[in-house]
Amino acid sequence: AGGIVPITVHDSAESAVSGADIVCTLTSATSPILQYSWLKQGSHVNAVGSCNPAQQELDEECVSRGHVFCDSKEACLQGVTRTGDICIPIDK
Repeated sequence: AGGIVPITVHDSAESAVSGADIVCTLTSATSPILQYSWLKQGSHVNAVGSCNPAQQELDEECVSRGHVFCDSKEACLQGVTRTGDICIPIDK
């Protein structure tokens, strides 16, 4: 309440997520911007930018080694709303 939130600028995505408990991605990236190897064990990734099959924010290892939760299995895997973050690793 009324406190100042510190902001830290990083030179790379890797240094920004190093040691983080929570990582949020909100981009329109078409190739991974987040690598599993950068994440500390047990971190939570909230990936919300990939909203079509051509977009991918997470590398395949993030999906294959992590626990994936989505609002609708059908929306994530079928039709125009399917997400590249999930479909691309499955297709490979």
